[in-house]
Amino acid sequence: MVSTVLQTILILNLYIAGIAHFQISSTVAQREEHLLVYENNWK
Repeated sequence: MVSTVLQTILILNLYIAGIAHFQISSTVAQREEHLLVYENNWK
């Protein structure tokens, strides 16, 4: 019983970490796109 609870917590932690990582990487990609657009406008 205790082991199933721990497994559920571990899975939830991995799931949340995966979502957080995906959001961070997508925001970084968006920033890089903005920088590229900014540089192109100045040329």
